Amino acid sequence: MGCPEAVPFAALVDYWFDEQGESLLETHLFACSHCSETLGWIAGLAEEIPGIVRQGEAMVVLAQPFLERLREQGVHIREYRIGPGGSVNCTIAPADDLVISYLEAPLAGVTRLDLVASSAGGLRRMEDIPFDRTSGKIVVAQCTPHLRSLGHATQVTQLVAVDDGGERVLGQYTFNHSPFQGTP
Repeated sequence: MGCPEAVPFAALVDYWFDEQGESLLETHLFACSHCSETLGWIAGLAEEIPGIVRQGEAMVVLAQPFLERLREQGVHIREYRIGPGGSVNCTIAPADDLVISYLEAPLAGVTRLDLVASSAGGLRRMEDIPFDRTSGKIVVAQCTPHLRSLGHATQVTQLVAVDDGGERVLGQYTFNHSPFQGTP
């Protein structure tokens, strides 16, 4: 049975990763088994995600506090920042544990955001990704083993706002990957 006043999933994720005790939220969580179970699921997932992300086993969208935790744990992160319509030359060095892309976009008024990535390997769509309207950026961790296996390759990524009126592209980002050459 659900909760008639369910705490939004994003608020539970923020609560768990920010570790900020909000008395009203905590009061609700103690009284509501539905929302407490959802928070427990998030906590369990949070235990598994660091290993998956550290190994770079999947392309994932990360919250900035989670990325900072990885950095504090000594994860070596290569970062790229790119605005709408931009392109970047990128690589992965032998010492890199993780490659992060900061995709900047106008997110004011966006209620649902999808990420669409296309490359020679095909098309991938991640629906309803987490995002922070105020920061105007999405943090994407790339699949590290995949990046290491690439020669010269191009990936085009789009951020797509989805609402009742349809879809609109907020930004297109081009990544021109080259194998690592030189010193990190």
